Amino acid sequence: MPPRISWVIPGAVVAVGVFAGLDAIRSLGGEPTASNPTEAITTTRTKADPGIESRELQKGRVVKLTPGRVTVNQFFEMAVAFTVPDGWYGYQGPAVLVLGKGLSPEALGVSLASGGIAVNALASPLAPAARRLETAAGIRVHNVSPVRIGGYPGRRYSLRLNEPVLHEGLGVVLQPGEPDVILLGVRDRTLVIQRRFDEDAERPEIERVITSFAFPGPEQEIERIGNRWARLFGAGRRCNQFMHQPACEWVACKHAGGEAIENCTRVSSKVQRSFSTAVVQEVVIKGQRAAARFSNGETVRFLERDIGGSWWIDRVGAGRQFFE
Repeated sequence: MPPRISWVIPGAVVAVGVFAGLDAIRSLGGEPTASNPTEAITTTRTKADPGIESRELQKGRVVKLTPGRVTVNQFFEMAVAFTVPDGWYGYQGPAVLVLGKGLSPEALGVSLASGGIAVNALASPLAPAARRLETAAGIRVHNVSPVRIGGYPGRRYSLRLNEPVLHEGLGVVLQPGEPDVILLGVRDRTLVIQRRFDEDAERPEIERVITSFAFPGPEQEIERIGNRWARLFGAGRRCNQFMHQPACEWVACKHAGGEAIENCTRVSSKVQRSFSTAVVQEVVIKGQRAAARFSNGETVRFLERDIGGSWWIDRVGAGRQFFE
């Protein structure tokens, strides 16, 4: 059994860098996956506020996970869903997930000392990521076996090393002993999954969480985002986190500086309110653009944030031609 090591997420600045090399998370081209990781990993949790309970991970803060199906929010690199039992907590950064069985009272964060999972998302296919791990200095592959999670292939590695290794290419810190690492190829990306446990009894529970990982397709992701956006938009949030700035401007037909947008039809209050109970009924995807038809008869255009990633609301009242 590997030595007991305590990894935590502090309340002020999330120290995932100690556990999983968050500051070292990079694509295999050597560039950071997040443009401003320091901003993305701050949180305002206090000792009196152990975190909200949620079925969705929140950007840059620790939450208590509602037992059952949990999803990431739209700021993660890709759509991910998984199932957790009672007593689990989670943190989400731009390219990292940390899931643990409890909070650390010392650092007011997610404790992985009693069992947990860290996941890094790499902007790289599986094969190059595997080569990077298998040829890394100071690491010896003890065993490798195929895995399949959420319908996608991967490799599970048992590694041996004599001293801690920061693998910048994979964005992980590996500790002496026999660390277990899964590389999972999901579309054009690779997830680096690390498991931590102290007792053999924890292994089945952690393994069940990992094997429950699923990766909704783009149609499902657009439906999920569209329905959540509609609740906010219909309640009066004419510009919310699911919309990029141009979409917000076209709702009011004004640029951010107040200048009117030519040939623009303002979204009326009546149409806006109609989204409060509307749901996505049909989705059409064409490349990096898509459109959703809602139950209130309105269409909304979507724009893919990045290849294989999540989606923005691009224009309210547009995209009808997608269905013709």
